[in-house]
Amino acid sequence: MTWEILYTDEYEGWFLELADAEQIDVQAMVDVLEIKAPNLGRPSGRHDQGHQEGQKP
Repeated sequence: MTWEILYTDEYEGWFLELADAEQIDVQAMVDVLEIKAPNLGRPSGRHDQGHQEGQKP
């Protein structure tokens, strides 16, 4: 089962301003989201909101 990904005009404008390599990377993540969402789960606490070792979240 795949999920429908909705694109906004704001997203499209941002996406089109990216370099080609960045567009490929972003599109790859959108493709994963389309296939696996919502089974991806939440990010782990260490990576959530830029948390670094020794810093409080």
